[in-house]
Amino acid sequence: MDDNKEILNQNTENAEAAAEQAAENAAGAAEAAAESVENAAENAAETVAEGAENAANAVTEGVENAAQTASSLTDSLEGAASQIVGEAPKKKKRLLQTPIIIAFALVCAVAIGFLVFKLFFNNDVAGTWVYKYPQPTQEEMMGLESTIDEADRDYVDYYFDFQSTPAEMQSGSSIEGAKVAKVTIGTLTYEGYYLTSATEEGSTLTVTVPNVMSGAFDYELSGNIFTGRELKLISPYADASQGNDGQFIFKSATYSVPKLEREGEFKPDEKIYGKWIYDDGTNILTYDFKEDGSAHYTEKISSTSMYGEPMVSKISLDALYTCEDGSFTLYYYYNDLYITGKPNEMAAVYSLDGEKLLINGIEFVKEGASTADSANQS
Repeated sequence: MDDNKEILNQNTENAEAAAEQAAENAAGAAEAAAESVENAAENAAETVAEGAENAANAVTEGVENAAQTASSLTDSLEGAASQIVGEAPKKKKRLLQTPIIIAFALVCAVAIGFLVFKLFFNNDVAGTWVYKYPQPTQEEMMGLESTIDEADRDYVDYYFDFQSTPAEMQSGSSIEGAKVAKVTIGTLTYEGYYLTSATEEGSTLTVTVPNVMSGAFDYELSGNIFTGRELKLISPYADASQGNDGQFIFKSATYSVPKLEREGEFKPDEKIYGKWIYDDGTNILTYDFKEDGSAHYTEKISSTSMYGEPMVSKISLDALYTCEDGSFTLYYYYNDLYITGKPNEMAAVYSLDGEKLLINGIEFVKEGASTADSANQS
């Protein structure tokens, strides 16, 4: 700001100096003109014609000089004025117009409201939950009262993943709105479906995951993302002898797949490398044997729920494998991971017949070779 004042003062001083200089030049020009007229009058007596001509020339020259001086003065003043005033600054436009700012503020408010709801008032079962399943003792499996100290009881972590994606159902199913439900124990995952509904008595969760859980439960949600969320399932058919009093407590969790550790040497069979498929049009089974000794197994089976509804159940298994003497063994984590820390094992016999791989008598074909259905019927 001070710099601008100094420039303005300097420009004003320049203008004033130019004006003074122009006035001096004009006075000098007028004085010269008067002197010329006086000389012309003195010489007129000697030569009237010559004096008159000289006088006229002198007057003309003086007038022209005065005009030039005045013009110079005008140019100087205009230049000084231009420097003093300068170019008027252009009005800057706002980067964001008012409607855009209002819309942005509304979006932010909605986002904040949704976040607060999700953090503190989320009443949706979607998410990952862990249930610690108490392992029954030998006495309990025989129908006897357990003598084990509860602190010594083994628990297996069941990770339930209730997803928001629609579940795959068989044609003819009357169930609407079913969503994917997965249960993972170690490196083995079962997949089925779940439904939620609200009644006057409360909220109901219906879960159908073959080999793990099937039934309808009243449920309650509590807690938040900071204190930890809890899902309580209540069933009148729970086994009170296991100490749950008809209630199953699920805690919100994040599942991290355990890394499989190989015990012993990897014995490969290069002939079975790749993905092998069995597909009879209803059920699809796949084995994928990798060169690094890992394997992936999947099942997709058309089945029926406990309510008589046609459904699709799925199984996926990550494992390590080894081959020896016409059989392979899959090593995977399941319940033993939580009890002994060691992998479970699953063995099968196999043989090759051209492009077919027979596993426990079931014909598989290599992916891309032909359809498993045609191989099964040949």
